[in-house]
Amino acid sequence: MDNRMDEKDAELLRSRSRAAFDAQAPTYDTGMEGDHARRLYPHVLAEVARAVAGNPAPRLLDLGCGTGSLAALVLEGVPGARLSCVDLSPRMAEAARARLGERADVLLCDAERLPFRDGSFDAAWCNDSFHHYPDPERAAFQAWRVLAPGGVSATVKTTNFAIAL
Repeated sequence: MDNRMDEKDAELLRSRSRAAFDAQAPTYDTGMEGDHARRLYPHVLAEVARAVAGNPAPRLLDLGCGTGSLAALVLEGVPGARLSCVDLSPRMAEAARARLGERADVLLCDAERLPFRDGSFDAAWCNDSFHHYPDPERAAFQAWRVLAPGGVSATVKTTNFAIAL
């Protein structure tokens, strides 16, 4: 049985999500709407740092990067990292670009359709945004596809925490 929604419904969900996060972007880092995600930052940072320990130039991917505040913490905690960030919301991606500057590549794109080559990253994470994806199986496959052999993907949500090796 295929539980995926049809593309028309999926695009409607993406459009609603994009609009909601565009509206939240100006206050996401300080307001109540981002509080749950911010509580997870130390856990994500610890797992990413552990995953790439010993790698002098790890290639990292932040799926659903929002304003880039977690990405900035990861860059501080993982010296030498090369970071790419993606988000579906133009205003969130804009905020991430402003925060991260030249320290990261920030792309406006859908996590279900990543524009990267297979094996491009040593670690990837999705902090509290996975449940917004219309096709979570496709998003999970895309995260797996862009990981290098032995790479680690962390999908983190306020109600659970999972590390996939």
